[in-house]
Amino acid sequence: GNWKQDTYRSTCFLYHEKKCIICDEDIIVEVHHYDEDNTNNNPGNLIPLCPTHHKYWHSGHRHLIEKQVDKYREDFIRG
Repeated sequence: GNWKQDTYRSTCFLYHEKKCIICDEDIIVEVHHYDEDNTNNNPGNLIPLCPTHHKYWHSGHRHLIEKQVDKYREDFIRG
Protein backbone atom coordinates (compact mmCIF):
# COMPACT_ATOMS: atom_id res chain seq x y z
CA GLY A 1 0.00 0.00 0.00
CA ASN A 2 1.02 3.55 0.74
CA TRP A 3 3.03 2.66 3.86
CA LYS A 4 6.68 3.66 3.77
CA GLN A 5 9.05 2.06 6.23
CA ASP A 6 11.34 5.05 6.65
CA THR A 7 9.24 8.15 7.32
CA TYR A 8 9.35 10.83 9.96
CA ARG A 9 6.36 9.16 11.64
CA SER A 10 7.98 5.73 11.79
CA THR A 11 11.21 7.34 13.04
CA CYS A 12 9.31 9.29 15.69
CA PHE A 13 7.44 6.29 17.04
CA LEU A 14 10.57 4.15 17.04
CA TYR A 15 12.15 6.58 19.53
CA HIS A 16 9.12 8.12 21.26
CA GLU A 17 6.00 6.56 22.73
CA LYS A 18 3.01 7.00 20.42
CA LYS A 19 1.08 9.42 22.61
CA CYS A 20 0.75 13.17 22.98
CA ILE A 21 3.37 14.46 25.39
CA ILE A 22 0.87 16.99 26.76
CA CYS A 23 -2.36 15.01 27.32
CA ASP A 24 -1.44 11.34 26.72
CA GLU A 25 -3.84 10.99 23.75
CA ASP A 26 -2.79 7.75 22.05
CA ILE A 27 -5.39 7.17 19.34
CA ILE A 28 -4.66 10.06 16.98
CA VAL A 29 -1.08 11.28 17.29
CA GLU A 30 0.67 13.70 14.96
CA VAL A 31 4.38 14.42 14.75
CA HIS A 32 5.66 17.97 15.21
CA HIS A 33 9.06 19.00 13.83
CA TYR A 34 10.47 21.02 16.73
CA ASP A 35 12.63 23.25 14.54
CA GLU A 36 9.79 23.44 11.99
CA ASP A 37 12.10 22.02 9.29
CA ASN A 38 10.15 19.08 7.90
CA THR A 39 13.31 17.67 6.32
CA ASN A 40 15.01 17.31 9.73
CA ASN A 41 13.84 13.87 10.84
CA ASN A 42 16.36 13.48 13.64
CA PRO A 43 14.54 11.82 16.57
CA GLY A 44 15.39 14.78 18.81
CA ASN A 45 13.49 17.05 16.43
CA LEU A 46 10.31 14.93 16.37
CA ILE A 47 7.68 15.56 19.04
CA PRO A 48 4.49 13.47 19.34
CA LEU A 49 1.42 15.69 19.80
CA CYS A 50 -2.32 15.13 19.45
CA PRO A 51 -3.98 17.23 16.73
CA THR A 52 -5.28 19.73 19.29
CA HIS A 53 -1.91 20.39 20.90
CA HIS A 54 -0.20 20.45 17.51
CA LYS A 55 -2.63 23.24 16.56
CA TYR A 56 -1.81 25.03 19.82
CA TRP A 57 1.85 25.09 18.77
CA HIS A 58 1.08 26.60 15.36
CA SER A 59 -1.32 29.22 16.73
CA GLY A 60 -1.49 32.01 19.24
CA HIS A 61 -1.79 29.40 22.00
CA ARG A 62 1.77 28.07 21.80
CA HIS A 63 2.56 29.68 25.14
CA LEU A 64 0.20 27.22 26.85
CA ILE A 65 2.34 24.18 25.97
CA GLU A 66 5.75 25.61 25.09
CA LYS A 67 7.43 24.88 28.43
CA GLN A 68 6.24 21.26 28.40
CA VAL A 69 7.40 20.72 24.82
CA ASP A 70 10.78 22.33 25.50
CA LYS A 71 11.28 20.22 28.65
CA TYR A 72 10.27 17.01 26.87
CA ARG A 73 12.79 17.69 24.10
CA GLU A 74 15.58 18.61 26.53
CA ASP A 75 14.95 15.43 28.55
CA PHE A 76 14.93 13.31 25.39
CA ILE A 77 18.21 14.77 24.13
CA ARG A 78 19.87 14.29 27.53
CA GLY A 79 18.79 10.66 27.42
